[in-house]
Amino acid sequence: MKFSEKFKKNKGEAAVPETAQDSGKKKHKPDPKKLVGTISKKHIKNGSYSMAMAAVFIVIVVVINMIVGAIPSKYSQLDVSSSKLYTIGDETKKVLKALDKDVTIYQIAASGSEDDTISNLLSRYKDESKHIKVEVKDPVVNPKFASEYTTDDLASNSLIVVCGDRNKVINYNDMYSSSVDYNTWQQTTTGFDGEGQITSAIAYVTTENLPVLYTLEGHGEKELDSTIKEDIEKANMEVKTLNLISEGSVPDDAACLLIDSPSSDISEDEKTALLDYLETINVKENPAETGFTMPVQRVCRPNHTFRGFQGQIESGSVSVGDAIKVLPSGESAKVTLIYEGDKEVQTSATGHAVTIQLDTEIDVSRGCVLIRDTSLNVNSMFAATLLWMDDVKLLPGRNFLLKLGTQSVPATIMKIRYKIDVNTGEEVYADAIYKNEIALCEISTASKLVFDEFEKNNALGSLILIDRVSHMTSACGIVEHTLNRENQLTWHNMDITRSFREEQLGQTAKTIWFTGLSGSGKSTLANELEKRLAAMGKHTMLLDGDNVRMGLNRNLGFREADRIENIRRIAEVSKLMNDAGLIVLTSFISPFAQDRQNAREIIGDAFMEVYVSTPMEECERRDVKGLYKKARKGELDHFTGVTSPYEVPQHADVVIDTSKFSVEACVDQILEQLKNQL
Repeated sequence: MKFSEKFKKNKGEAAVPETAQDSGKKKHKPDPKKLVGTISKKHIKNGSYSMAMAAVFIVIVVVINMIVGAIPSKYSQLDVSSSKLYTIGDETKKVLKALDKDVTIYQIAASGSEDDTISNLLSRYKDESKHIKVEVKDPVVNPKFASEYTTDDLASNSLIVVCGDRNKVINYNDMYSSSVDYNTWQQTTTGFDGEGQITSAIAYVTTENLPVLYTLEGHGEKELDSTIKEDIEKANMEVKTLNLISEGSVPDDAACLLIDSPSSDISEDEKTALLDYLETINVKENPAETGFTMPVQRVCRPNHTFRGFQGQIESGSVSVGDAIKVLPSGESAKVTLIYEGDKEVQTSATGHAVTIQLDTEIDVSRGCVLIRDTSLNVNSMFAATLLWMDDVKLLPGRNFLLKLGTQSVPATIMKIRYKIDVNTGEEVYADAIYKNEIALCEISTASKLVFDEFEKNNALGSLILIDRVSHMTSACGIVEHTLNRENQLTWHNMDITRSFREEQLGQTAKTIWFTGLSGSGKSTLANELEKRLAAMGKHTMLLDGDNVRMGLNRNLGFREADRIENIRRIAEVSKLMNDAGLIVLTSFISPFAQDRQNAREIIGDAFMEVYVSTPMEECERRDVKGLYKKARKGELDHFTGVTSPYEVPQHADVVIDTSKFSVEACVDQILEQLKNQL
């Protein structure tokens, strides 16, 4: 992630002075008055004893100040600001550690008007690397100094970063972000991006050949947004335009080619040039990837004496004798044998398909990951950026099959944080995502997943979402970061289990899920079935749609997203009641096939779907509330069957038409299906 992005996320948190020039010169040195206050007054008496103590104390204060003055600022100054204004991040430390050229940073400021925030930050850079030198240049004393590097008028406390014959100017106004109250025209500082600007400038002046990003032109492409262009240039990439018709091929120095919304077709010659570029481009390994990682694709057992684990090495290397760890179990073993195809080798590295044999029988199956000298996340919650490709919109609560590496697990979209405006890069609120939109989402998986951030490990940081009903790929995405709250949760296995409660009650827990249109007879059937079960001595609980919405789900409406969450909550409650050994009957329209599938997966084998297939005409005839009539007049939004769809179950356990059979006959049919199951 770019430094600017890191600081932009902290907008409004930075405790920056309203005007940097007025911030004063605050030194983080011990206050003698405060130190005196720490000595108990009862020990300071009149006379020689008190004079001796005072003398000793003065000596101590002098020595402390001498010591503190000699300590580098990174140790002597504590950063207690909310946004860590005076500390530098790990990425900056990496840049400074690798620095092998001398860099001078000039702070352009009149004597006495130095911005403390900037000055303190620069001292951190100086302390971190012997190659960094910081100088303050007074424009009054040196009026022509800045003109050697720029023709622009620089604001006070601007910076000039110099290495050899390369330099970069950082304007003071670019380091601070601010907002304006247009009622009072008062300007307020909202953030500080000094680290991002300075580190970027250091990288720029110490790099010989900068990567070039070409933007294709000649087909009515959109002009690159100025904000995005600035961010690209800040990341030390040059931006150039490319006309393939005149140039004929993609230049050799192209690190990236951007084609932004062309309005006319690309010619065959241009197509050939683009394909040539894609086929010959040098795809380098991710420099952030460290250590050995290999997702297990297959367990190979040609005979009872050999057990090997097959897959492609995604990063690092492995040798015979190496101690490796298996995730998610965390078990360890040593490598005894490595095959590349049918050839035995001693060492293998990134990109090779291998078979690895271990010295110990440990739990390894498809989806596990073998690692060495690295760490990966083992979690069931993470944030991912998704490109939505389905014609059906994405809503929170929807369930998919998630594939990451060689792992396939059920997953749920818990929350849409925001979608991204592809033209401006702006983060925009969204409660649904439509085709070709990009969004940051929170995802929860049914079991723990082995993954990493995409920036660190491309193979274990990229994923796809597959629709559970249509089996089409709905989205592709990359992992941004894990959600730490998962680490705060632990599932507790109780001594009193479902099977114990079932045995105590003399029954098998079950969820009988009635689904159908409004007025189809779901509630009537569920009520009659419960009475029959009670007469048989069974312990039951009936969950009715209206009743539940008056309590547990009173905060939910009837929009699609609310309907999804309504069904998810009911499924979770039903599962808990099943765990208590009860037979649960639910009466909900539950119009969407995906939601019913989600409920089936949550509840498990105890789930039984009963589709009340009464025709709509009969449902309307029974409608005493007049809901269908109101919906057809446009007075009711999101009414199932009229203004909102009902997806007919394709594999219901029981299908009943209450227009053809009596209530008693319908219940008899359900009980027949349940025979020997309760």
